[in-house]
Amino acid sequence: MKEKIKSSLKAKFLGQYTGSSNKQRSLIILIIGFTLLFALIITFKLNNSNKLNNSNNNNNNTNIINNNGVEFLSLDKIFNNYIDNYGYNITILDNGTNIIYDGTINDGINNGKRTINSEEINYHIVNNIAIDLKTNKEIVDLYGDYLSYYFVPNNIYEFINGKENSEEIVDNKKIYTYNSIYEDFDIMFKIITTKDRIESINYKYNNIDYTIILN
Repeated sequence: MKEKIKSSLKAKFLGQYTGSSNKQRSLIILIIGFTLLFALIITFKLNNSNKLNNSNNNNNNTNIINNNGVEFLSLDKIFNNYIDNYGYNITILDNGTNIIYDGTINDGINNGKRTINSEEINYHIVNNIAIDLKTNKEIVDLYGDYLSYYFVPNNIYEFINGKENSEEIVDNKKIYTYNSIYEDFDIMFKIITTKDRIESINYKYNNIDYTIILN
């Protein structure tokens, strides 16, 4: 009789222990499952983010062919055409006033003409010093308060390189658009390229429109 009671108690005890153990095991498996699922989701998001960043960088540094078979040079190669020798025409539209700078860069020497309404100044710039060719005196405010830093193509490329952008191909021209921040203000660049040249660069900053034509 005692043996039966002991066996009954032992079976009851083991049954409770086994049931408790199974519940713990199930809970542990559930926690591990949720942890693995969370890790997979994070990994998937990081991979997508890396692919997006790599795509943006590759678009700036890899030749691209459109549906018509036109091969566009990468932006870094295109901007390399405008370092030491090129011509420029820069137009600033400020509240109805047009200011035009037209000139050439030859081995770092800048010769050009500024036109505001009908007033013209021919200038010569060497080592960041602008000289009025008529009076032979220094011009201290050739560009006024305008954002002239981006009159230099290489400065534009250094700013946009690696930034996210939108792209489209229209009439065999590739258009890059960048929206960013410069010194706490919104700035937008739109760069229109042919297969190996820049047709125009437009940027808007502090409600002023700038257009740069390079040749």
